Parts: sequence; C-alpha cells; structure tokens
Amino acid sequence: MLDALRRGAGTWVAKIFLGLLVISFGIWGIQGFLTNQSTTSVAKVGDEEIAASDFNRNYQLLVRNMGQYLRRNISPQEAVARKLPDQVLSAMVQEAVLDNVTQSLSLGVSDDRISKAIATDQRFVSSGRFDRNQFTYYLRNMGLNEDKFVIEMQAEKRREQLLAGLLGGMGAPNVYLEAKNRFDKEERTVRYVVLKPELLGEIAAPDDAALDAYFNEHKGEYRAPERRTATVLKLGPEEIMKPDEVTKEELEKEYKAKEARYVVKERRHILQIPFPLADKAAADAARAKLDGGLSFEDLAVELKLDSKDYDLGAKSKDELLDKPLADAAFKLAEGQVSGVVKGTFRHVIIKVAKIEPGKTRPLAEVEKELRAAVAKRKAEKDVVKLYEEIEDVRVGGVSLTEVAERFKLKTAKLSNVDRLGRDKDGKDAVALPQKSKVMAAIFGAKPDSENDPIQVGTPVWVWFELDGTEPAHDRPLAEVKDKVIADWKTAEINKRLGEMTTGMVDALKGGGDFETLAAEKKLTVETSEKFKRRGGENKLPQSVRTAAFGGPKGFAGSASGAGQERYVFIVNEVDIPAFLAGTRELDQLAQQTAEQITGFIRTEYIRKMQDSYQLKIDQRLIQQIVFPSGS
Repeated sequence: MLDALRRGAGTWVAKIFLGLLVISFGIWGIQGFLTNQSTTSVAKVGDEEIAASDFNRNYQLLVRNMGQYLRRNISPQEAVARKLPDQVLSAMVQEAVLDNVTQSLSLGVSDDRISKAIATDQRFVSSGRFDRNQFTYYLRNMGLNEDKFVIEMQAEKRREQLLAGLLGGMGAPNVYLEAKNRFDKEERTVRYVVLKPELLGEIAAPDDAALDAYFNEHKGEYRAPERRTATVLKLGPEEIMKPDEVTKEELEKEYKAKEARYVVKERRHILQIPFPLADKAAADAARAKLDGGLSFEDLAVELKLDSKDYDLGAKSKDELLDKPLADAAFKLAEGQVSGVVKGTFRHVIIKVAKIEPGKTRPLAEVEKELRAAVAKRKAEKDVVKLYEEIEDVRVGGVSLTEVAERFKLKTAKLSNVDRLGRDKDGKDAVALPQKSKVMAAIFGAKPDSENDPIQVGTPVWVWFELDGTEPAHDRPLAEVKDKVIADWKTAEINKRLGEMTTGMVDALKGGGDFETLAAEKKLTVETSEKFKRRGGENKLPQSVRTAAFGGPKGFAGSASGAGQERYVFIVNEVDIPAFLAGTRELDQLAQQTAEQITGFIRTEYIRKMQDSYQLKIDQRLIQQIVFPSGS
C-alpha cells in the first residue's frame, strides 16, 4: 500500500494516495491492540517488525505530501487530528501481514529481476535510459541508502507475486456486465395517479374510547425520557488563546506563510452556445448571424437553449476543464463574443458577460483570522500543561466552579437535557464537540461519583459534575392529549389511504380499467416521461421509479410519495438497452468492476491473514515520533 506513496512522492499521485490511506485505515482496528514493544520497533506483526525509522520516514513523507497538497505546514496536532499516524501504521501493518505470508511460502525474487526492475523504473529513466543521478537524488530525498532500497523493492516484488497469484487475471464476467448495463440503462414509463389526504375529506377527532385505546397502545411513544442536569467545563486552545497578544511581527510572518491562500483568482461570467464537434457548419452559420447583428442572447433563444445549457456562471480559468474553451474565454474583453472555438468535446461560441479581477486580500482584511490562528497554535502548547494542573487540583475534591475561577475558565450548565442533549422543548442544548460521547458519559455516571475527563479533540477535554437526575416516567393522557389526537389522525389517514391504494392495485391486477378507477375518485391518469432506476430528471419520486422496476410491462404497483401521498401505477413501456460488448463505456465498466472485485478480495484476504498473526504496537514510541520534543 505504501509503495504507491513512495513511488509518487511529491506528485499528484501522492495526493490521490491520501484517499487510499484513509480507506486502508478503515480496515484495521488498530487502537484495540496497543501494547508496549521495543525501543526500535513501533509494531510487530507475527515475525515481521515495523522499524521506528521506517515508520518515521513514511509518516514524514505523508505529512510532507499533505502539506504540499494543502499548501501549508501541518502541525503535529493537526496530523493527529487527520489520523495521519494511524493511516501510515495501518498501511505498514498490511504490508507486514503480506510479508509474513510471503516468508511462510518461501517466495523469492532473483537479483536479475530486481536489477531489471530498477533499470526500467520510470522514476529513474531519462531519455530512455537509466539515470544514476536521478536514482541517487531519489534515494537522498527519501532518506534511503541503496541497500535499504533494494531490500524494500525485494519485499515489494514478493508481495506482488503473492497478490498476482491470488488476483491475477481476474475480470468481470460478461453476464454481470450485461446485467449491470441493463440495470443502469433500462428505461420505463408508467401511467399513474396520486392519492392525497385531501381525497378523504376532514378527519374527525376520535371519541374518548378510540383515543384511550390508541394512547394505551402507543403509551411508550409518549413516555418522558430520563433527564439530567450537569455542570461542564471545557478546556481547549479556544478557551485559553489570547489573540490580542499576538505581535505585529507574528502576524506578518503568518500572513507571508499563508499569502497564497488569500489570492483570489480572476473569475469570468461565461456564456456559451454549444454545437456538436462534427457539425462545425452549424457553428459557423450561427457565428454569421451574430456578425449580421443578432445578439448572443437572442441567438440562444432562437436555438431554444435553456439558461442552464449556455450559462456557465462565474469561473476561474482552472475551474474550466475544457482547456481550449478556458484559453479562449480568458482572452476576451468584458462583453466580447468569440469566434467559433473548437473545444475538447464540442464547438462553442463564447461570450464573457462580466469580469471579476483577481486580487490578493491584504493583511488588514484577514488580520482577525490570522490572529486567531497564531493564538490558537500558541495555546495548543499550553493546554496539556493546564490540563495536568487541573487534574492535580481536582484530586483534592475541588468543584468545577472553583476550578474555573482559579484558572480563569468558564463553566456551562446543561439543564434537564435528555440523552441526545435536547431540552424539554426539543431544542439542542449542548454546544460541545463530540456531543454524543459527552452525553453518553453524563448518562452513564452515577450520582456523587468522581468522573474522568472526556477527550473530545486534540487537545480538548471536557469535565462534568452531575447536579441532578429526573427519571424517565409515563406521561398521563391529559398532558399529551393534543399530540395524541394529531398522531391518531395521521395514523387514520395512512390507514385509509393504504386501503384505497391496495384496492386500486388489486383492481388493476384483476383487469380493471385504470381511467375508470381513477374517474371514480375524480383523479386523472398521467403518463410519465422515460426514466431509469437512478439519476436523470423526473417529477416522479425515486420510490415510485424504484417500484416501477418490480415487474414487466403491465405490472401494477404502488409506492409512497412526499408526506402521506400514495402513487398507484401501471408500467406502460419498457425499453431494454442493447449490450454492445467492446465499446469504450463497457470496457471502462469491466475495468472498474474488476478493480472493485480484486480490491474487495485483497482486503478480505489481508483481514483474514491478519487473524493468524499477533499484532503488538508500541504506542509510546509512536507518540515520541509524532510529537518530537518541543512540538
């Protein structure tokens, strides 16, 4: 997994691989295996050790590439928040698992193959030949010597052998591709009616007996939840940072480091009239009409173009994927119309409706933001020390209110909140990070108990003291009568519309005439536009479109719509797409499917093999690498 990152260090490949690392992180339950290990290995998987130096090298490489991608430096705290150490460790554990397997199978790679692999590696090829200088530069940039590089390449080639034997030649079967092609492209139309609550007229309130029966049947739904009151104290950089104390020199240094992000690129409001790439004559004819005095907007109307077809909105040059179009648009003056431009996908005539000049936001405009960033970064270094001081004080039984007064912090009161952090009016009353984690701790605490702080960020903690508990209890009908009546009416409408819907569908399946059945309820049968299972614009709800693929032409069914609406339909037309094997689209589908299949098998194979090897991790050593002294 890390091979791709090493090969693509400093390139766009590395940026893409950041996403792959996130996926790999999801495979492993790393945090469940924390133990102390040696002083030279951050982890051991079976017989394979993950050297601290290798982990540090890969970790620094990922941090560097992430910084290049974001165009700024990344602090150790941010790297941890983005789970970069876990991602690197997860990928290296996967490699170690595969290395255990290759060793058990006695897989080997000849020196000749390694030599050829290095000689033909595109990272080291210049003018069609192996370039020793490029090879040396790469090793120095990666922090490797030649022997170490060869050892890593041998391991990589052994893993490739193993996975090639497991996954090599695996492709997508035609029967699957044909089914997928039909699933994605089959189109249908339906004839349908919409049954709405208005068809039922006014629903009278239930009598006392019906109301009592409904309330008793659903009594648990009206039960008052347990509520708790707590005092909370949050400690993080925001609570102790002091933006007003940031110096002018610090501001200027921060602005210079981040100046690139304050560059606002020139944007142009672009209109375009498109023509097929194969029909330049039509584009030339349209351009001639413009030369004859017809306005750009009138030409668009004459060609029956909707605004969404020709108005691209305001775009910077790099937001336009079609390079010829971008080049042409950014050469025009405001209000000017281009000639016929041959784009990548079509011919176009372009008009620049408005130009928004580029600029760099001055320091004065972003000063508040920069002050906060500098102050927060400085505060991050003090939070851990203050956390330890607070914990020392709390050992003596000091209340959170007293702690807040001593350290100039603020407490907050959570009054009568439920497990979701809502007050009695149903409003969110908890403004804390990782609210669900905090509420779980508050509702798991016992009265008068000492409660551990909750870490809700890096570095952010929350302490709480339980002040009171209101047990869950049944509410009497009188207290919730209005809501019970409203719920009963909703249920009654659903019941009656459901019965009406079922009756119509049964009648249609029995050969009933749709128009006659609809007329009895003063409804009009409509015919939909063509639609696919997914995507496209259609006024039918997705639930109806999905249900319409439940049977062949003539199939009658129903589905829920918005609110309490019900749709009754008959499949009117079925358009089955042709399966043309060998087309570019199907070749792409086959490739994507094969990659999905092999990726799934690879993941499951590694997961299964990992169960065979004991995993030990030295979390303390990893922390030393991630947070070097002084950071």
